[in-house]
Amino acid sequence: MGVKPIYTLTTASGKTIRTTGNHPYLIAPQDIAKRTAVFIDGANFEKSIEQIKGWADYQSMREVFPNGPLQFYQVDFREKKQGGFFTRLKHLGFSLVTKSVKVMKQRGEDDKHKGNFDVEIAVDAIDIKDSYDIAVLFSGDSDFEYLSGYLQKQGKKVMVVSPWRRTARELRLAADVYLNLKQMPFVKDAEGKQSIFTSEFANKNRPRRADH
Repeated sequence: MGVKPIYTLTTASGKTIRTTGNHPYLIAPQDIAKRTAVFIDGANFEKSIEQIKGWADYQSMREVFPNGPLQFYQVDFREKKQGGFFTRLKHLGFSLVTKSVKVMKQRGEDDKHKGNFDVEIAVDAIDIKDSYDIAVLFSGDSDFEYLSGYLQKQGKKVMVVSPWRRTARELRLAADVYLNLKQMPFVKDAEGKQSIFTSEFANKNRPRRADH
């Protein structure tokens, strides 16, 4: 069978991982060099960023995924601050898919608000499938397991980017590549510092350090 080369990765916590060349943090930069289509579940992404106590640099995200569309799905609350954010995303080359929040009246209970984009993301991913090789999904929702399987049958790869604790096990197993959002190069901590994984990932070189 031969001897496979072993690579050593060191996590942010100092843990050392010995792995072969098929580790997600080693193959992901190679995948990003291919045609990608990025689908960002805005609400899920914002909650994930909040959970890991960081913030997203959307310009850096555009630079990490330069070879295809970046589609951002978010409820439009018709607020000035959000409007400025949407304008910024458009300036950076993101495509926006928005809709108003749906209010469902509940007798004797508080109203429920609904604004998920599972259907829109799935339809768009299928509709433009001939324009990309890798579907990059920013969501940990288990509902996307079925979409992942369909795209793989069409010869596509599926990459999921989401915090470990916010990603359904079914989706992690279904994806070709799973990456922890916390270690992406466009995610910064409260002090504005980039992930230790940044320079290696952005330059598409093999990373020396990563985090599970």
